[in-house]
Amino acid sequence: MSLLKPAVEYGRFSDQKQIGNHSLEIQHEAIVRAAEGRGYQIVARFTDEGVSAYRRRARQRPGMQQMVDYVLKNECEAVFFYDESRITRQVTDFVLEVWEEIGLRKPDVKFFSASQNDDNEWDPEDLQTQLRLVLASEESAIKSRRATDSQKMMLNSIHPKRPGSRPPYGFDMVDGKLYPNEDAPIVYFIFFLASWGYGDEQISHILNEAAVPSPNGGTWNASSIDLVLNHKAHLGHLTWYVRKSAGNSARKPDHQISLFQDVHESIIPPHLWEMVHGLRRLKKTRGLKFSTSNFLDGIAMCRSCGVLLKAKDQSPSSAKGRYVKYQCPLCGKKVSAEELHKVVFARVTQDWSGSRQVFEKQAKMLIRKWRKLLETERKSLSESRERATFGLHAGSLSDDVARSFHIALNHINGRLRDIQVLEQRLAALEDDPAFTTSYERFSTGVFEGLSDVEKRTFLMAVVEVVQVTFGNPNRITLKYRLSPYVGLYDEIGQITETSDESVGKKPKAQ
Repeated sequence: MSLLKPAVEYGRFSDQKQIGNHSLEIQHEAIVRAAEGRGYQIVARFTDEGVSAYRRRARQRPGMQQMVDYVLKNECEAVFFYDESRITRQVTDFVLEVWEEIGLRKPDVKFFSASQNDDNEWDPEDLQTQLRLVLASEESAIKSRRATDSQKMMLNSIHPKRPGSRPPYGFDMVDGKLYPNEDAPIVYFIFFLASWGYGDEQISHILNEAAVPSPNGGTWNASSIDLVLNHKAHLGHLTWYVRKSAGNSARKPDHQISLFQDVHESIIPPHLWEMVHGLRRLKKTRGLKFSTSNFLDGIAMCRSCGVLLKAKDQSPSSAKGRYVKYQCPLCGKKVSAEELHKVVFARVTQDWSGSRQVFEKQAKMLIRKWRKLLETERKSLSESRERATFGLHAGSLSDDVARSFHIALNHINGRLRDIQVLEQRLAALEDDPAFTTSYERFSTGVFEGLSDVEKRTFLMAVVEVVQVTFGNPNRITLKYRLSPYVGLYDEIGQITETSDESVGKKPKAQ
């Protein structure tokens, strides 16, 4: 029977590049020697591999959490670690979240550092211990500043380079520059499917059915599709500081992301990017479904009441087919979905037959109009900013008045940044040599052979509203979009706050 007292050890390293370099083994050997020299035996070992103590507090690390749970629930008389840099890089988090909690609930448990040459317990109130905690934190802060400065130097050079990190899917990285690789056609295929309205889950299923390996070599899922569709590297741009914070992987708004345009060869042309993200925006902001046979949901409206019609499935439970009606929620009048679809499909086919070049020309004219609107709005906002800045520095102001000026300036600067982003997107779209290809899908007989989601997407892209004047017979009027880039309608309309119908005025919902 061993006379050694039971103890646990905690080990950690912060960089994934350290995997396989024996860092944990070195810590473990030193801890075992220190434990046995003090009369203890390591009965449980807990580690955090590739986890930063500078970015994550002690109890946010899974290995540390498991260690605390074990000590509190099992027979354990001591906790061993290699040195202060392994338990914390934030000075106080380990003491407050681990040392004090265990001390309150199991006061007989002792703490030891393997780097201490004496047999004394580890004491956070000791001056030398506090100094080592501060030095461990400062060492990480210095490394972080060096890494950030190095990234800034690479990004802000005449020819920006991507700092050393994993290249986005579809690219290889050579000397800080991205080059499309053999996976680039898969990226294009993902965008192509998304431009036809297919959702992330549907696209992942298609790729998995075709046995296409995901970026990590496994199967695709919705999140991996979303990552591909939102990475602006596929446009040829270099982005940095995309996450909201080190602990929050959510993406920042576009105007807050550091963007370096046209740094490397693109995989996706601007028109395809705009089509995909316009449709995704439409789904999100209006709550529309694309995987539906109710092709005119969110498009058809009652002309008399001015509200969108609602699709109602009135099929009896015993019926083999579907009997769907589009009904006005105000006046209650309805029209057969089959009848309305037949009329609209025929009208769109007729109107678009031989007129693709006309719609393409109108779309280019609309883009130029949008750019002029944004330019006018930018000049107006710049003048407002000058007046607000002058008022802020004109003389002594009360705190409330000064606060109002600051709020106004922040609002103006935010809108100016949004305008800058939109102007860049419109310029790229207008200069896109593949612009005409976005209209090749809009040709005679386009509905033939399309799936329901593709028919639905086509109508969402080219038809702004289908007005139904109920009567005997019903009268159907179509209003077409001047551009298939549906997201730009709403975005530019919100920025310029205009009521011009060509900027995206839409029927009200009920």
